[in-house]
Amino acid sequence: MNVTPKVVSQLIIESCSNFPRKKACILDETFITYSELFDLATALASIMIREANIRQGDVVAQCAHRSIHMIVGMVAIQLCGAIYCPLHPEEPLSRKKYIVENVNAKVLLTTCSESLQIKALRIDEIKSVAN
Repeated sequence: MNVTPKVVSQLIIESCSNFPRKKACILDETFITYSELFDLATALASIMIREANIRQGDVVAQCAHRSIHMIVGMVAIQLCGAIYCPLHPEEPLSRKKYIVENVNAKVLLTTCSESLQIKALRIDEIKSVAN
């Protein structure tokens, strides 16, 4: 059997095309469909490219509590071809700053209000391209 390897972003796009109305992510009582996930992730990816000049291979840090917004951020990072650097919201600010500096993160996706002295985009404020 000859299987062509695919990157995560290709698999996500295929799933969104093949199953637009199916649940892509379920968290407690909340869910998001593949279509909604794709719309929000592409909107965020566009903002990252336009406002933070994110390119393939750039490091994008994300500091978010477990949420659907966190998944949208992870997918958007994949769609940009960027490298995902997770930061735990409960870590001390000094540790998060240290990580961001050491990985040379270009932007921070967050649901928090604290500043890590790099450009930050609030992922919980992203609206679908359709909205």
